[in-house]
Amino acid sequence: MLHDLYSKSVMEIPENAMSIAEHYGPPGLYDQIVPGSFKLEPGSFVDDDLKGSQTDVLYSARRKKKKTLVYFLIENSSNFQNLTLFRILKYKVRIWDRYIAEMAAKGQKVSKLPGIYVFVIYNGRKRIRGELRYSDVFDVEDQKLIEFLDDSKMILINLPKMDFSEIKGTPEISACFTLLKGHTFPDKIEAVDRALSHLRGIENERIISQAMKYAHDAINVSKPELRRIARK
Repeated sequence: MLHDLYSKSVMEIPENAMSIAEHYGPPGLYDQIVPGSFKLEPGSFVDDDLKGSQTDVLYSARRKKKKTLVYFLIENSSNFQNLTLFRILKYKVRIWDRYIAEMAAKGQKVSKLPGIYVFVIYNGRKRIRGELRYSDVFDVEDQKLIEFLDDSKMILINLPKMDFSEIKGTPEISACFTLLKGHTFPDKIEAVDRALSHLRGIENERIISQAMKYAHDAINVSKPELRRIARK
């Protein structure tokens, strides 16, 4: 729950979520989003029994004249498996169902669905290799037939596999991702040291206190050690 509360609160700041789209998204996605159109949407689409290991944040945006949805799923469980991709597909359908219902309530017909770009921020201990595609769910022997199945690709931010130098974004996102990585990193002190270095010069009390609290409560860095790192 500590991972969920911290990461969700950070990613509900539009500036932070936009920086993820900018630094980790596919080429062209960030550049095509109309400035000022990135809007946090209410609600969660995660299965009730998984809310202890997954948390999600949904944004709507405009790309030229078209509506686009950007969905962030933070996966903290080490039991990530192919069927998790099936659950993500269910979450997308729930998002589309709500969109259709909202349009119907406005008296508008839906002829096309908005695209959903899915970012999976993974922080479990199990190693994930390669890309995340829905075709991994299917039992298909002939790879030439994959193109006839749903082969949508998700954007994987694989924190345990990333080097600290590869973490980018706003200072708050950089600190958050570094702390999340620190949960599975052998040297907890180094991870917290690197995380707090991203916040150098930041005077926002919320940002600093949330990061320090997570470092203490989730990564188990002692208060004296935190004070030492903060002073440095």
